[in-house]
Amino acid sequence: AGPFDAERGRYPVMLDSTHEAIRVKPDNLRAVLEVEEEADELGEEVDYSAMSIDELNEELLECARAGEADEAQHLLLAKASVDYADGGGNTALHRASANGHASLVELLATAGARQLPNESANLPLHWAVQQGQLAVVHKLLLLYPDVDVLAKNSFGKSICTEAFARGDVAILEAVLKHDSARQLETDGGAHADEAIDAEVTHSFLFAPALEAVALREVAGVAASDSPEVVLGASASEDKTGLQLWAAALVLSHWLLDARAELASRSVIELGAGCGLCGIVAAKLCGAKDVLLTDLAEHTICNMHHNVEINGLSAGGCRVSVLDWDDPSTWPPPAEVLIGSDLVYAAEAVPQLLRVVSTLMQTSGSFFYVAPETNRQGEAEFLEGLVAAGFAREAHEVPQSYLMNVLADRTDEEFRILFSELSQRTYTLFRFSRGAPVTAT
Repeated sequence: AGPFDAERGRYPVMLDSTHEAIRVKPDNLRAVLEVEEEADELGEEVDYSAMSIDELNEELLECARAGEADEAQHLLLAKASVDYADGGGNTALHRASANGHASLVELLATAGARQLPNESANLPLHWAVQQGQLAVVHKLLLLYPDVDVLAKNSFGKSICTEAFARGDVAILEAVLKHDSARQLETDGGAHADEAIDAEVTHSFLFAPALEAVALREVAGVAASDSPEVVLGASASEDKTGLQLWAAALVLSHWLLDARAELASRSVIELGAGCGLCGIVAAKLCGAKDVLLTDLAEHTICNMHHNVEINGLSAGGCRVSVLDWDDPSTWPPPAEVLIGSDLVYAAEAVPQLLRVVSTLMQTSGSFFYVAPETNRQGEAEFLEGLVAAGFAREAHEVPQSYLMNVLADRTDEEFRILFSELSQRTYTLFRFSRGAPVTAT
């Protein structure tokens, strides 16, 4: 925190997770830092009448981010513009929605705030869904009954598609129940299975000296689908592989740092999804033979597309179905296995342990990125590999792995798209059949 700004009644603070500069009221800063200070040492209250309209508007945005409803009320009474937007078109309603401040969302709506698109055509409801703010999603759908959940942002994603990508059944259910979602059902339901299709192709630039990696995400949600169906009743039906998850970004950074160990080696990516990590290994790390594997047919098709748009279809990077339950689909062992966030259920752990043990050559390595989660099976998988005779190294994720690598998107857009990077803690695990190395 910087020196106290008596005029604004706040401390300037730089967030470690996003390197974003914000201003925080003394009470909130004291709660975070657990510092006991006397109230008279914190400066006088803000004189709103002495502030310009621009200062009032900027302060309202800060309050919306921090969830300071009382302060926001004072600013609105002092004639701050409820729909004032920053340089990216983000309003107080955007910021309150993204940060889960439901009571402040209601205050802003009561004051006349509109659901306006920002420069990326994201509505506040887009941001609430992207950040998994269920209470705010319910509040926005209730307070803005005319909102269109099929409205697409500049990434080509509707609110429905974002809800699907989030993987939260409760949020998806709330969005699909909204009246605007019924527009998919035409001719008395004759097109009830028409899908909400959206796709966006990202350009990832991991370092200025490296080639960009293109990657397509695809989403398909049918109007008649229940949330459970959308999220996949079985591994072969699961649609989550059509989305790019934050753990894959972390693993891609790690592979680039370890590229000397991948150069001229064979690589298999397990649960590859969109295929980012395997494509990075083939295109940027010099791996000689990369195999991207997954199970669902739609995921396999999208991976083929991503291999092609990166100029790798002529050789060096292949795509194949791999069913953990069916050894007849297992390829020959490789020198390097890679994977990220693979465990979603405890019952899949025994099969995955057999896959890793069988597909990794005796002198090989398994690079795995795991999120800190209470998901059943993750701990059993990690301990199961050790019990099977693998040596384990564990490393913290460098801060540089969390930075924006989208070539054409702002830092805030990147943070919204991959919010899990700041919401979860990831660990880099390397498994081998050699002597263990001390964790760092």
